[in-house]
Amino acid sequence: MQKSLASDSGTSTIQPYFTFLPLFLMSGHVVVSKLKELVNAEGLRMAGDFGDGVDEELVKMVKRACWRAKENGRGTVQKRDI
Repeated sequence: MQKSLASDSGTSTIQPYFTFLPLFLMSGHVVVSKLKELVNAEGLRMAGDFGDGVDEELVKMVKRACWRAKENGRGTVQKRDI
């Protein structure tokens, strides 16, 4: 069901959230299209499984940063935890 933004004219509608999802291809936590832009800017192509590998490394890095923040008695993860 769509919600109308205009009073009764029905000219403007909000699309359901799920219709926008195909605009990005996600590999877990990484937006693959943005990753591909970075790789292409270096003049290289990107293999299909590269996004998964970057995602795995990102998860490790974030978990380590969270551990470090906790060890230092902080409730906020900061850049210095990376």
